[in-house]
Amino acid sequence: MDTSSPRKRTRIDPSVSTTLKALELENSAPPLPPPRSLLESLPVELLSEVLSYMPTPNDLLNITRASRYLCNTMLNKGNAHIWVNARKKCVAGEVPEPPAGWSEPAHAALMFDGGLCEQCGHYTKRMLVSYAVEARLCGNSICRRQFFNHKLILPRSHGNTSKALALETRRKLAYVEDLKAFGQRSYIMHSNTFRYYRKSNYQDVVNQHNSAVRAGDPSTPAEIDQDPEVMATARRQEHYAKLGAYRAHYEQQYQTVKSRNVQLIQRFSESKKWDVGQVMNTPTIKAMLTTANRCLTRIRQSDLEHIEEPLKTEINVTALKRDNAKTEHARQQRRADIDKYYQILKSDNKAIHILPPLADFRRLPFIAHLQDKDAKTVLNDLKSDGVLPNSMLQSDLNAWIKKQHAGFQQLLGYEKWRDPNPDILSPADRINARFHCTLCGHVPMKLEEAGSFDFVSACNHQCANLGKRELKTHVFSAANFVADLKGKAVIENAARLVGVELNIAGAAEKLNALGVRFLCKSCPGRIVMPFSRLSGHAQRHENMEIELLSPEAAAVILSDAPYERGAKLKYFYKQVGPEDGVKSKAVGKLKSQRRGRTFLCRHCHTTEPTEDGVSSPARLSKGGNKPLMIDGVVCHMKARHGFQILGDEDFFRAPERAAGSVPPVA
Repeated sequence: MDTSSPRKRTRIDPSVSTTLKALELENSAPPLPPPRSLLESLPVELLSEVLSYMPTPNDLLNITRASRYLCNTMLNKGNAHIWVNARKKCVAGEVPEPPAGWSEPAHAALMFDGGLCEQCGHYTKRMLVSYAVEARLCGNSICRRQFFNHKLILPRSHGNTSKALALETRRKLAYVEDLKAFGQRSYIMHSNTFRYYRKSNYQDVVNQHNSAVRAGDPSTPAEIDQDPEVMATARRQEHYAKLGAYRAHYEQQYQTVKSRNVQLIQRFSESKKWDVGQVMNTPTIKAMLTTANRCLTRIRQSDLEHIEEPLKTEINVTALKRDNAKTEHARQQRRADIDKYYQILKSDNKAIHILPPLADFRRLPFIAHLQDKDAKTVLNDLKSDGVLPNSMLQSDLNAWIKKQHAGFQQLLGYEKWRDPNPDILSPADRINARFHCTLCGHVPMKLEEAGSFDFVSACNHQCANLGKRELKTHVFSAANFVADLKGKAVIENAARLVGVELNIAGAAEKLNALGVRFLCKSCPGRIVMPFSRLSGHAQRHENMEIELLSPEAAAVILSDAPYERGAKLKYFYKQVGPEDGVKSKAVGKLKSQRRGRTFLCRHCHTTEPTEDGVSSPARLSKGGNKPLMIDGVVCHMKARHGFQILGDEDFFRAPERAAGSVPPVA
C-alpha cells in the first residue's frame, strides 16, 4: 500500500487560469433550453377555449409575449376571435371596439400597456391619462399637476386670425377628453368644455398656419367643415372619449376590488391575532394581492384559509428578518457612537495623548462590551462620569499603551527595561527614540520636519495605504515599525555636544531653545538647522556629522541666507484649516503665498569666512545664482543634489535685489 502523500498540483498563473476557464466554457455543452409551456402543445381550438376565461385583455397580452410560438399564434388574423371574446367578456365591462384600421392586439396594447411616466421617468402600469394627447403619467398627483400646468395649453381666440387658427386646430388635433384624470383641482377649475391640447403639437399647428398665411393660401371655414381630415379627427375624438370613460370606470373598479381585498385580509389577520403589517408583507399575500387586483378578482375567505400554514411560516420568517434588521441597526448605531466618542478623544489633546487606531480602539475590552450591549445607544454610557476618557476605558487604554511600550522598547534593544528611579524616562519615551513604519513608509505632514515617528505619534499612526476592509482586520503592532538608527544617532550626538542627558525629562526643550545653530558637516554647503530638523535631515546621510555653532557664527551664516521655519509647509502645500473654508479657498491662499516669490538653493549659496573671522560677501556658485520659483527649486534639488524630500534648510527666500537682477526660472 502506497502511503506517500499525493502529488500537489502545479500552480498556474492567474491570467493563464482565466484563459483555461474561458476555453472550458466554450467547449462545454450549451445550456439546456427551458421546458416548453403546455399551452404550446394545445390545438388552437382548445387554446381558444382556455383563453376565453381570461379576465381582461391584458392577460392575453402577457401570454402573447411569453414565447415566439404564442406570439405568432395570437397575432394571426385567423385567431382574432380570441381577442374579440376577451374584449367583450372583460370583468370591468366591455372594452370599446377598436376603430377602423386598428387590430385587436394593437388596440388592447394601447388600452392596457404600461410605460414610463413623462414627468418622473418611473415605470407605471397605469393606463394612459389621456388617449387624445397620449399622456402617460404615474399615480403621483405632483406629476399630473405639473404635466397639466406645463405641457398642456388652452388656446385663446383674438380676432379673425385666431378663429382661422382654431379651425385649423380642429382639423388636425384632438383635445384632452377628460380633465378629471389630471386631478380634482383641474376638473373643478376647468370644465370639460374647454379644449386643452398638448403644447408641442399645438405649436406645430401654429407654425404651419403661419407659413400658410405668409404663402397666401389660408383655408376658409367652409372648406374646413367639409375637410375629410376634420371628420376623421372628430371620429377619433369620439373614440378617445369612450376610452377615457372606460379608463375611469376600470380604475374605479380596480380601487373597489383592491379595497375589499385588503379589508378581507385585515379581518382574517385579526381573527387569527396576527400582526396585519407582517401579514401584508409576506410574499404570498403580496403576490395574491397583485394578481387579484390586476385581474379585478375578489379574494375569498376560503383562499386565505387554504394558505394559512404557509402564511404562518412566512410571518415567522418576516418577523425574524425584522428583528435581525433592528438588531443590526442598533449595532450600527452603537458603532457610530463609539466612532463619535473616538473623534472627541482625538480632537481633545488635553484628554489623552496616546490613542490607538480606530480598529484597535474597538477591540479594547470595555469598547467591545459596549458594542455587543443590547442598547440603542452607548454614548451616554461613555459620557456617564463626565471625564475624558471614561474611567473604565482608561484602564484598558493603559494596558494597551503598556503593551506597545514594551514592544517599542524591544525595537530599541531594551528587552525588559526597568529602573527604580521614577524620574528616569523609559527608552521609548526619550527624544532619541525614533521609528519608521514598514507597511507604508509614510510620514504625516506634521512630522515631515522630524522625518520619523516618536513613540506617541507611532501609536497614533494609521497607514494611509490600507483599504476599508484591511483597516477593519489590521491589528496595530510594534512589529510593523523599525528603529530610525540615523535619527537616533544624530540626536545622541547633539545631546553630547550640548551636554544634555536624554533620560531626563526636558531634554527636548533645552535643545530646541538653542535655535538654528547645528551645522551639518556631511553636506558640501554650510547647511544650518535647528534641533527639530536634525533627525529628518539625517536620512540623507549614512553617518551624519554635526557641529554646534556659536550664536555669532550662526548669525553670520544666516545673515545672507535666513532660515524660515515652516517654509516648506507654507509654500509647498497648506493644510486646510477652519480659517480657510473649503479646499478651493485654501488652494487660492496657497497660490497667493507663492505668487511673486523666488527662492535660492542654500546648498549652492555658500558663505566662506575670511582669515580674520569676518565673512566675505556671499558667493553664488555656478547654477545657484539664479532665483527659482518654488517648482524650480524642487526640480533643482532632485536633479543636481539628488534630494527627493526637501526641508526648510534646503532653500530660502531670495532677497529683493537678487530677485530683481535676474529673472526667475520656473
